[in-house]
Amino acid sequence: MNAAMPVADAGVAVRRGQAIDRLRPFGIFIAIVVVALIAAAFVPGFASLDNARGIVRAIAFVGIVTVGMTLVVIGGKMVDLSVPVAIAAAAIIAIRMQPYGLPVALACALFVPLLLGLVNALICGVLQVNAVVGTLGTATVGAGMILYFTNNGEFAYGQNVAFHDIGTTYLAGLPPAAWIMGLAFIGGHLLLKKSRFGAYLYATGSNYHAARASGIPVRMVVGTSFVLTSLAGAVTGILLAADANIAAFKIADGYEFDALSAVLIGGATLSGGKGSMARTLAGVIFVGVVSNVMVLAGAAYELQLIAKGALIIVAVALDTRFVSRLRAS
Repeated sequence: MNAAMPVADAGVAVRRGQAIDRLRPFGIFIAIVVVALIAAAFVPGFASLDNARGIVRAIAFVGIVTVGMTLVVIGGKMVDLSVPVAIAAAAIIAIRMQPYGLPVALACALFVPLLLGLVNALICGVLQVNAVVGTLGTATVGAGMILYFTNNGEFAYGQNVAFHDIGTTYLAGLPPAAWIMGLAFIGGHLLLKKSRFGAYLYATGSNYHAARASGIPVRMVVGTSFVLTSLAGAVTGILLAADANIAAFKIADGYEFDALSAVLIGGATLSGGKGSMARTLAGVIFVGVVSNVMVLAGAAYELQLIAKGALIIVAVALDTRFVSRLRAS
């Protein structure tokens, strides 16, 4: 009887682990509901329609970038640290090029971040440099170039009314950035689930060498993820500049970490090969809701940064534990 007890206990532990693994993909959605219900009960103003719209507006800009960051993480490259540079470059160029006409301004604002994405693709995809090191290098070079060409990052003010309308013409009570974020997530979902590129990206992130041996163009797949992330940054930069009608060097400081935290909280793994746009969107919403609750509760900005950092640490710790369990099974 006593000898059978360890076997029974082991069976219970296995079933408990299996149940946890099945619930894991839905954990972020459950967390959103729990936090929202608690906030609605105890935080004044949280449950109002205006506050809900405010949350959507606040998450829309970083949400667009998060679509691209999800591709990079799924592809096994962990992070793209050059995102703020892509955003700032697009915003500043869109403002500075307005005297030459809106089409020229928008085209140039898209083109420069595209070049940044291509450089990242070359360094991290073709040359296989570690993405943290590679994108940190391009971010540093890009930041230096922006400072050089903008007199140490001085503000640029927009003069084009049509450009300002791009960021401020609300539809159904929501800003353009919110609608574009929605379209970006739908497009990202279709790209991951319905295209050959998506299948290749998952395979590359799961096992780079096996994917390469099976004939998948892994370098092109990885490079494409960086190009798409830079383009997402360009769109974000244009929308930020149009919304505020102003652009500056530090317009997107911290966006790379906000995007990465949302991706990881949404269930993607730094080791690659796992993740989805739906769960990433849930991660974006969760971070936005937590930030909103802290603002309404009067928490200082420093405490908000601490909370964001803690969320990243918890997400990475859970990711590490989950991967360790997979390898041990």
